[in-house]
Amino acid sequence: MSAARQSLDRLAGWTKAAQARLDAESAPLLDVEMLRFAEAKAEARLEQAEALRLHYAEEVNSLIGRELRSPLLAAGAEDSPSDASDIQSESKLLAARVASLAQLLPQAQDLLAKVYQNYLFGGVALTALLWQEEQVYESEQQYRMAWAEAEEFRSRLRSHPDNPPATQ
Repeated sequence: MSAARQSLDRLAGWTKAAQARLDAESAPLLDVEMLRFAEAKAEARLEQAEALRLHYAEEVNSLIGRELRSPLLAAGAEDSPSDASDIQSESKLLAARVASLAQLLPQAQDLLAKVYQNYLFGGVALTALLWQEEQVYESEQQYRMAWAEAEEFRSRLRSHPDNPPATQ
């Protein structure tokens, strides 16, 4: 959800900047309208993610007999890899995936900032800026999902003391 929040915040800032440019008659009304739509879409995406998170939390709490709005804590899964080489292999794959995505994010954000600067000076169309923002959002989502998967894997390993520690 934090990626959705960051996306919404970026779009809100761009909308304000485009509105100021429109007021100064240096940006077309269509740009402002497109940014408003993209901002509304990002806000809806954030609201849907929050609603889905709450729905699943309530469903799990209902199944385990807790109050519906109780916070959830991760529990160890029973399907942890049993063989030490499987554990090492899965751990290395997860670590490599998280590391590669972590290296990608600064590049994506830097490129997005450059595209935005080019948009401000008329060198890039708004559609290119919005497309690039969507790519950054998707990269942020992939990173957060990979990180959460790696954390869940570590949690499973910690919950099973007979499993050897995984390498990072």
